[in-house]
Amino acid sequence: MRCVAHLGVIRKFNSRPMHNDSKAANMDEQSQDYRILFRLLGVPFTITLNSWQFLPPKLVIGLFIAWVTRDSESAWLAWGIIYGLLLVTVLFFHILGHILISKLVSPPMTEARITPILIQTLYNDTPDTPATAHLIRSLGGPLMNILLGFAAFLALTISTSPVLFFLCGANFILAFFVLLPLPGIDGEVIWREIARLLKR
Repeated sequence: MRCVAHLGVIRKFNSRPMHNDSKAANMDEQSQDYRILFRLLGVPFTITLNSWQFLPPKLVIGLFIAWVTRDSESAWLAWGIIYGLLLVTVLFFHILGHILISKLVSPPMTEARITPILIQTLYNDTPDTPATAHLIRSLGGPLMNILLGFAAFLALTISTSPVLFFLCGANFILAFFVLLPLPGIDGEVIWREIARLLKR
């Protein structure tokens, strides 16, 4: 896929599709505009008109967790919003892990696209892209969550803040989930590429 950046807009034209290592790409690949929200370590985070739908489900999850674990009837709503925003933060660091580790291989990540469901990680791959590149890039997100989960767990020895409990649990649960060999997540790529390497 050929990309042209102009005035904060990435315009995509159908030629060769960008490879999505760890997230399912179900969007229409006809000419579309993806506005750059910000850049992190040189990687543009892009959005469309529907990207706002990414946030509400995370807030709903946060509200549900706060309601289930509530200690008081008056504060659970505030804690639900906090948990929802923390979940978005956990997902952001997951993508940061992919960005950081992708810089160790070639090609690195070229775009993080915020969709209504998830954040897609995109790469300008070719048929010659080695299996080890796919594997290493896909491991970046889960490894980041495992590290953050352990950091929060160690911090719990100093403080029993509900924020630390949430960060510990959310990071470990996300890491476990995305490592499963299911379509559209990191585990699909990880286990596929491990199988390819074992067949050599």
